[in-house]
Amino acid sequence: LQIRELFARIDEVMANDWSKELKLAWLNEIERQAASAGGKKAGRDEEDGSDVVDEALMESDNLCAEALVYHLAAIENESPLSMDEGCDVVRSFLSGELGIQQKFSIVDGSGLSVYNYVSADILLRTMVHACGNNDVFDVIYSRLPLSGVSGTMKNRTKDGAAYKKVRAKTGTVKGVCTLAGYAKTANGHLCAFVILNSGHAKASEVRKWQDRVLEAICR
Repeated sequence: LQIRELFARIDEVMANDWSKELKLAWLNEIERQAASAGGKKAGRDEEDGSDVVDEALMESDNLCAEALVYHLAAIENESPLSMDEGCDVVRSFLSGELGIQQKFSIVDGSGLSVYNYVSADILLRTMVHACGNNDVFDVIYSRLPLSGVSGTMKNRTKDGAAYKKVRAKTGTVKGVCTLAGYAKTANGHLCAFVILNSGHAKASEVRKWQDRVLEAICR
């Protein structure tokens, strides 16, 4: 089964008038299959793995982001795999490799859970760290949407100083609008940035404000 099919089945399960226990049993089985498919899709075939990263970053595909976290679990653990095991890998990287001491919470790969909590500082330190690792940076940077041209940034900053000078990942849930990536300044420097906005009524208005910030960085 394709990873999209596996996650689409979650909606089917939740839509049925089944008992809580039966739904949980089915969701556990879907998670097991998703872990297997995620491992194959995101890691055992290099080309397919690139496709998953492309979708996760370029189109902000939540299902692909979840599959990548399952793949992290597959690298570090024997099956059966779980989302929490994949998140453990991320948490260990932040606290160990980056030395993050402030409190944070990561419970899924897509960021949709209300139990996720990561500060702008943590995200920025992660992105700066990526800049110092060519193998990582080359994979991430080329797959981030380009402002005014591709992916979720296609309709952003089409005019002005930031046009074609920003590669960034968008993030949107109700009341929250975020943007994180890299912008080229007027003197040619690459600037990492993180913008986290919450508590707003209209995401479209926040995006306009974010775009003005990008213009200021690139000008």
